[in-house]
Amino acid sequence: VSTQSTGSSGINAEYGDFDGVALSGSCRAIVRQATCYGLNAAESYDVETVNYGLLAEDVPNMEAIGNLACNQARDCFLQVKAAMENCLAENENFVADTIAAAEQIYKDDFADRC
Repeated sequence: VSTQSTGSSGINAEYGDFDGVALSGSCRAIVRQATCYGLNAAESYDVETVNYGLLAEDVPNMEAIGNLACNQARDCFLQVKAAMENCLAENENFVADTIAAAEQIYKDDFADRC
């Protein structure tokens, strides 16, 4: 298991990579929607005080993400769980070794896709 850069993802494991797990199968729609929402929300909520009016404007977006998650969360969880178990079996420090790379991927690979 390696956290060396491989393509755009930067995360690689013997049994798959970030793109192969998070951006495929049951996880693709959830990850894409949540990532775009997170980036857009960070920009929208970059105010001194978040108020109820600002939150109320966002309810339809949260509803859409919630409905998508309800439909696909279990299968996505099982997909991620299997990939993580494989990576952890190969490298007991996989999670700690990957956190910094994952944070950078989020910023580098997804910010321009929303």
